[in-house]
Amino acid sequence: MQSARRALLLGICLLLPATGRGADEFPLPEPDPPRETLRYAVDFDGGSNAWGYELRLYTNRTVVYSGRGRVKTVGRRPFRISDEQYISLVNAFDYANFMRMRDPVGGDSNTALTLTYTSAGRSKTLRARDPAPTWPKPLFQLVWAMENVLQVNALACPTQMSVNKEAVDACDTRAKLMERYYPRK
Repeated sequence: MQSARRALLLGICLLLPATGRGADEFPLPEPDPPRETLRYAVDFDGGSNAWGYELRLYTNRTVVYSGRGRVKTVGRRPFRISDEQYISLVNAFDYANFMRMRDPVGGDSNTALTLTYTSAGRSKTLRARDPAPTWPKPLFQLVWAMENVLQVNALACPTQMSVNKEAVDACDTRAKLMERYYPRK
């Protein structure tokens, strides 16, 4: 079977110069369109999609940020990350064993977080409330790493919200929770 394919390809290659056609007459196939690898959405208003942000990461290293409401950057902003950053994110999802992670319980019922990751043709969506001290440490570390690589603080923060009639920066609160529940050693 292999030798028959080789013979066929060799025959085609030998015939090509005899046709007088140039390389431009045999166009290369179009590359595959970029596929979505990651979708990360945070809604600070109980899931009504009026206030929050969403990040989408594609296989071609393009990130599309969309901010709504009282975040720092409102609207759509595409940008690219490096190959190294992309690989570090994929490794972070593998290290956290994301595909086997369960939805955590607890957290602020006003803040909905959705994280979808696709790898090797398989997708997993995790839904959580944020911030949640009941989150498993790998999820906290994954969200922390992802937000750093994808520049969430530069795009969405400060994110002002009111808790018990007190103004709070949601991004600062998450950082403090991370330090409180999972201090660096």
